[in-house]
Amino acid sequence: MPFSSTVSRTWSRRSVLTGRGRQDVRWIADNTDGWLYYTPPLQQQAENIERWQEMTRGDGDGFKPYAQATYLDLAEDPLALPRRIHQGFSVGRVSFLAMMRAWQDIGIDQLMINFKHSRRPVAEVIDELAEHVLPHFPPGRSGARGEHRPVERTGP
Repeated sequence: MPFSSTVSRTWSRRSVLTGRGRQDVRWIADNTDGWLYYTPPLQQQAENIERWQEMTRGDGDGFKPYAQATYLDLAEDPLALPRRIHQGFSVGRVSFLAMMRAWQDIGIDQLMINFKHSRRPVAEVIDELAEHVLPHFPPGRSGARGEHRPVERTGP
C-alpha cells in the first residue's frame, strides 16, 4: 500500500524516514520528523543537508534532525586512512575522528554506526571509540549550527 501524501500530523509518535522510500525530498520534509540517510561523499551529503534544512526551517513543526547511517570497520592501526566499504568505511580512529568532525561541521545531527562489517570484536571497537573518539563529542552539543540542545530521554 503506497504512502498517502496527506499524512496526519496529529500522530503522537515520531517518524524518521530511512533513505528516500521512493519519495521526493519535499514529501519527506513535509511528512516526517527527521531524515536518516546513508553515507555519500562529503560534498554530496553537505548539499543534502543544506536542502533538508532549507525545506524544514520555519515549517512550524520544530527541529527536524538529519541523521547519517554509516557502516564502520575500525582498523587496528589508529592511523589507517579511510577505505570505502559498503555504505561506510574501514578506517583508523584518528581519521574516523576527523571524519566525524567533518560530518558534524556540515550539519549531521546524529550518526548511527553499524558494525556489521567489523573485522574486530565489536565490544573492543566500542571501547576504543568510547576512550578515544566520543569524548570529543559531548552530549547535547551541535557544532555545525552552534546550538546547544539538552539531551532528552524518551521511553522507559
